[in-house]
Amino acid sequence: AHCSAASNHIMAQIHSVPLKRRYYAPTFSCTTLFVILVYAGLIIFSFLIAYFSNGLWVKESSYREQPMIKYLNTMFIKLQGFDGDWQKPIELVYSTFNTINQQSGPDVRVPEVRVLSEDPNCDGLPDLVRLRLAFALSPTEAITHFQGLFFFSYALRNRVRVDMEAPVLLTYSASVPGRSLLMDGRMSLKLTQPLNVVPTVRGFNQSILPLFEPGPVSATRVSLPTLAAMAAARNDSVVLEPVYTAWEVKYAACEPDCSFSATLVFRVPPQSVPYVPAFLEVAKFGWIQFLATLVLLGVFARMLVRFVITHQVLPTLVRDDLAKPKLL
Repeated sequence: AHCSAASNHIMAQIHSVPLKRRYYAPTFSCTTLFVILVYAGLIIFSFLIAYFSNGLWVKESSYREQPMIKYLNTMFIKLQGFDGDWQKPIELVYSTFNTINQQSGPDVRVPEVRVLSEDPNCDGLPDLVRLRLAFALSPTEAITHFQGLFFFSYALRNRVRVDMEAPVLLTYSASVPGRSLLMDGRMSLKLTQPLNVVPTVRGFNQSILPLFEPGPVSATRVSLPTLAAMAAARNDSVVLEPVYTAWEVKYAACEPDCSFSATLVFRVPPQSVPYVPAFLEVAKFGWIQFLATLVLLGVFARMLVRFVITHQVLPTLVRDDLAKPKLL
């Protein structure tokens, strides 16, 4: 009586069971072979599409990191111009490497050097290194060319661990004598080959300057073109680009304080660092690409199988869950 009274009340669904229509076919039949070929082709084509779209096996990747830059108080500077009304060529040289100064003899001119590192965002990484060089000149000396090789330490600590000496070459030429030069640019990492992800720190710890080479050092070995070529030959090199310059013309009369100054600004933005991914990263990325292609093609493969089976394009035996089983 209680159950009869409950049947007059509003009913709510409390459980549901899906009913299926099942299709059977002999193990060795065209229908079974068709289904096997469809799903086997699904796996094969998913792999081929992911592979030939250059997205399966990643050979090179990149990430962004701001390097740790520190000026090493090492430089090689060469100023060129003329002296007097007869336009006698002059070349003024200064280097923190004593061998170069000794070989230059009377052409050595020691500048006043000021170095300032700035970190505006206080993240512990210098965002800017500013160098100011001031050379005392005689009233008849005029400078038209500036060349400088400046040495920094360059370190990366995220995915790729690099610690190396980074020489940066700067050159500027003008058709008229100048009294000051401004060069402002961003330090950029240039790689011939991407860096490998290894647990050890890699880099060029040996300087291109012959600091520890035995015996006398030739003038060619420490010439500016030779040092610049050695720096460019490395796989890891640092350049300043783009370089914005400003050249101020020399005054007609500068006595008694004649000088040439160069202000060099090295900005340090985040770098794009190319690297060779480790195996686990390559495998993970390849597996994701394969699964994404497999899911997309699987939708169409399932639609094809459903159409062929439900429309009896290939014969099957149909069993419905609603049908009453026959008693044997």
